[in-house]
Amino acid sequence: MKGTKLYVNLIFSLLIAGLVLGLFYLKNINFEVNANDYFPEDEKALNDYKDYRNLFALNPDHTIGLLILSNGSLYDSVFFKKLKNTIKTIESQSEVSMVKSLFNIRKPHKVLNGFINLPIIHPNSSEKYKEDSIQVIKNRLLTSEFIGKNQESTFLVIRLTEDLAKSELSKTIEKLKRILKSQNFKRNYFIGRPFIESTFSTLMVKELKYLGVILVLVMTFLMMLIFRSLSLVFITLVIIFFSLIMTYGIYGFFGFRLEVLSNILPVLIILFSINNCLHIYKKYQKELKDNSDPGIVRKKVIKEKFPDIALANLTTAIGFGSLYFSVLPAMKYFGLYAAIAIMSTLTVNLVCFSFLFMKPFFRNIMKRWSTNTLPFSGWYIVAYKRLLAIKSWHISAVIVSIIILIGIFKIDTNTKKLTNLPDEENLREGIIEYGREFGGENGFDIMIRPNQKTSVDGIYRDIVLASDTITKYLIKEGVYNVKSVAQVQDYLYDQFGKRDLVMGEAGSIKMNLYNDSVKAGRISGRMKDLGRTYRMDIEKRLRPLLSSLSFKYNLEFFITGEDYLNDLAHSYRIKEMFMGLLFSIIIVSLLISLSFKSFFYFLISFLANMLPLLMIAGLMGWLGIELRGSTSILFTIGYAIAVDDTIHFLSELRRNRKKEFGINDAILDTLNNVGSPIYLSSLILSIGFFVLLFSSMWDLAIFGLLIGLFILAAMLCDLLILPFIISKIKVKNND
Repeated sequence: MKGTKLYVNLIFSLLIAGLVLGLFYLKNINFEVNANDYFPEDEKALNDYKDYRNLFALNPDHTIGLLILSNGSLYDSVFFKKLKNTIKTIESQSEVSMVKSLFNIRKPHKVLNGFINLPIIHPNSSEKYKEDSIQVIKNRLLTSEFIGKNQESTFLVIRLTEDLAKSELSKTIEKLKRILKSQNFKRNYFIGRPFIESTFSTLMVKELKYLGVILVLVMTFLMMLIFRSLSLVFITLVIIFFSLIMTYGIYGFFGFRLEVLSNILPVLIILFSINNCLHIYKKYQKELKDNSDPGIVRKKVIKEKFPDIALANLTTAIGFGSLYFSVLPAMKYFGLYAAIAIMSTLTVNLVCFSFLFMKPFFRNIMKRWSTNTLPFSGWYIVAYKRLLAIKSWHISAVIVSIIILIGIFKIDTNTKKLTNLPDEENLREGIIEYGREFGGENGFDIMIRPNQKTSVDGIYRDIVLASDTITKYLIKEGVYNVKSVAQVQDYLYDQFGKRDLVMGEAGSIKMNLYNDSVKAGRISGRMKDLGRTYRMDIEKRLRPLLSSLSFKYNLEFFITGEDYLNDLAHSYRIKEMFMGLLFSIIIVSLLISLSFKSFFYFLISFLANMLPLLMIAGLMGWLGIELRGSTSILFTIGYAIAVDDTIHFLSELRRNRKKEFGINDAILDTLNNVGSPIYLSSLILSIGFFVLLFSSMWDLAIFGLLIGLFILAAMLCDLLILPFIISKIKVKNND
């Protein structure tokens, strides 16, 4: 006994040392959102996009867009004055390398010795404003990047310095906001990748704090309601605190960078700590009633309950860990961090309870704790008995199955860009306003390069001819504001009556549409945010045309761009959902089979946990919830979480069957022993995930809603459907 006590105290001391070390490394945690993490890595499309950016000097990582709305028409001397002052002040910032605006728009003008570039907008000459507005319409190819279609808004392109660190981005944006505020424009919106990343990073840290506070308050209230013991609530909170510090200390030690989905991690740590505590409290109290020897109680709990909890936590960690095989870095590392969180929490929980089992004060607390005060105890036993009495359950099962299947076929896979954009910092409103004024919220980009076997001679002409065909096709398909070298050539013909005039010869009209050194061209346009499948349909119809043009002109065509990669990432997530779920099912089933050494237990656990999965899938279809990043990982994770309670139920049932109980008596005794911790832990888990509904980020909010409902559905299946199936099968087999 003394040796055991010494060993446990030593392990607990190491835990305390680890906590102190964890506190020291907390400051090393990096909360930073990087849009590149949501693109598929090691994918040809990503490499094509990198080439595309390099060839045409596109740098979205260091470019911020600024949309400014006037009080009416742009052509107002007061507005132009404020706009010029704003641009001048922004350009004076050390973090800004360049600002492009409507004042930079130049129209080529033929003179005796060639061409010169003349401004289209004359801000200091009000007498020319009417002519300027006419020139804007006539030269829409040149002006459409900076002036809205109604000529009531303007767009600035702010290029940040290349050496600006991510950590300085938020400060820079705050400086720009102050500059805009001082000018008192009607409305203005920042858009672009750096602004989105900065907004999400700030929002992530902000929500991590207030969601954490809400979660702790809600969980403390629930624990007070359930435990009716300040001592047990305090012990549970201490264990939660230890688990949080240990886990985040590990993140800090390894310098992990936490993304948006990482806001789910503290929820997992808190909820799994409470879940583990509930099962241990209930088991420990039961053994105290049956045994007076504290050593026997401790050994029985450790022998019977610790393996159940370890297996349950391990299956969940595997469910999250399966995300590590994703081609999307954000998903990959979220899966890794979540698996670490669950296993770290498990370790802290088991060590803490091993230490507490040795202490008389803990035994005294558990002796005084009465489970008779648990709310709604025993409802599942009554419900199970009533379920057994239903004779027409076959008809009900068929009706429910039909409803679920219809819902599954109604699932929306047409993911939209705007869905996950929060209203924070007017981010969503700004994208919508920009789309309204400049042709759409999504970009549509195509890169054209010569085939490797093709001579570069005559490439420009071929690119012009090919891009002309593609441009006309895209316009016909509803792509707006399309720009290409073919349109530039048409513009030059309209202006100067010459078809063979190369745009470089006509002054600065290149517009990043053609690359001289590599002889490559690009086509860019804007689309309404009508969803991923709408865009994919256009691409599907476009690809045969690109193939025929490739054969005709010996050119290569690549559909590319950020929005294309985002849609591609959503496609990967949906595909990975099936692979991840399959992986999770196989590994979890293998663990259950090895643990219970029974194909029967494996089969019924599989059936019991597939049912809530199908139920939530059907609910998504009926509610019209998009199948996208957060909702696609729901099934893999949900299955692994749902199987936890199944393990506790089957473990207790197996122990009761060894006591030579009849099947119904064994089921009732199992429900009596593990029913309350299963339903209470499920209630706590679901309410804890429902806290994420307070998030302004759609992905987190909808994940919290669905996983919470998933857990409640799994609880009903474990406490009602699972024993019902076992009873019917076993009774039928005269077991």
